[in-house]
Amino acid sequence: MQNDNYIEFLSQPAPVSMADEWFKYAGIDNFWMQWRFEVVKRFQHLLPTKDEPTIEIGCGSGVFRQQLETELGYTVDGCDLNLNAIKMAKKGNGRLMIYDVFDENPALLSKYATAFIMDVVEHIEDDVAFLRAAVKHVRPGGIVVVNVPANMFLYSQFDVVAGHVRRHSKETMKKLLQNAGLEPLIITNWAGTMVPILMARKVMLKFKQGNEMKDGFKPPNQLADSFLRALMQLELSLPFFPAFGTSVFAIARVA
Repeated sequence: MQNDNYIEFLSQPAPVSMADEWFKYAGIDNFWMQWRFEVVKRFQHLLPTKDEPTIEIGCGSGVFRQQLETELGYTVDGCDLNLNAIKMAKKGNGRLMIYDVFDENPALLSKYATAFIMDVVEHIEDDVAFLRAAVKHVRPGGIVVVNVPANMFLYSQFDVVAGHVRRHSKETMKKLLQNAGLEPLIITNWAGTMVPILMARKVMLKFKQGNEMKDGFKPPNQLADSFLRALMQLELSLPFFPAFGTSVFAIARVA
């Protein structure tokens, strides 16, 4: 567990619509966490340089933050309200903060060139208000990067247990970004090869009693993990992104 001395308490910790158990399975070696990061790397040319101030809002246990720092050389401040999750994060190069973006700490407003909000907004009922509050921490002309689960027809018991309010489409993501005052630059689906698997997961979890979080996210064995990694490599080898996917990735500019 992370030493509390590394954590700055700018807000009070608070319950979030996110299952703590997810962090047990979403480690840096998880195929999906690696796949998501490969998508980010495809669009690195649109991001501010690694020398610019960067924040991950809703950093959880810090896996994505760790990827940014170790693989791309960024220094990333991370914030969350989930104390149990943030205690799992490595110290890293940036700050680790218990912080509510709605508190609008003056020292953090318009500070950052880039904000990453990875698989967070789907947990929040009023996602427009949340994203507007988050954007206030990014300077004009800065970049906001968002990832969310895709397509409501894939919504399953896993989403319920994970605390997802909704899954997005490219169209709903565009509307969300614009309503938050952002200019969309890139909106794309990814993990299209996973669509049949998530459809099967939806059926399986409807009838199977057990641990929905583990059964819905963690590959059950090495063979399954190898198969999923093969799907990842297949899709990443293509010169285009799929028309449908299990996630939506977006990059937008702050006005």
